[in-house]
Amino acid sequence: MYKLLLLSVISIALLGCDALQKPEVKDIRNIDVLKVTQDEMELTADLIVHNSNPIGLDLASAQLQILIDDIELGTMQQNLDVKMPPNADFSLPIQLKLDLTRLYKGDLLGAIGKGLQMFSKRSIRLRFLGDIKAGKAKVKFKVPVDQTKEIKF
Repeated sequence: MYKLLLLSVISIALLGCDALQKPEVKDIRNIDVLKVTQDEMELTADLIVHNSNPIGLDLASAQLQILIDDIELGTMQQNLDVKMPPNADFSLPIQLKLDLTRLYKGDLLGAIGKGLQMFSKRSIRLRFLGDIKAGKAKVKFKVPVDQTKEIKF
């Protein structure tokens, strides 16, 4: 009798629970350029992640590559222990340092053109590519990040 009752309770609990939904990276906001020189750029931003689950999720890590014209200028890797609230957007602050010398590695004339274009427009188009890992207990998700932003400085 005890086994039947326990089996019934477990069955009801499992059937009553919805499966966890994968969080979604919605945007990169509040991009602030801290420093720009001919060799590097430092900036901060907020990675906006939406958790549509009725329970909070644990954000374990974030890995990003930052590209201009498919040239990797920097990477960011953070191991985290952050709680994402249920049914809400979550803002993950990130700090990035970009190596602008990679733009003209091996192509000095191309670099001069890109540099003039970048400094005359006072903006640059960055692509943020990578993933974050989030979940609850044994259920983990690898959530892709692929955002392109025009940065004014």
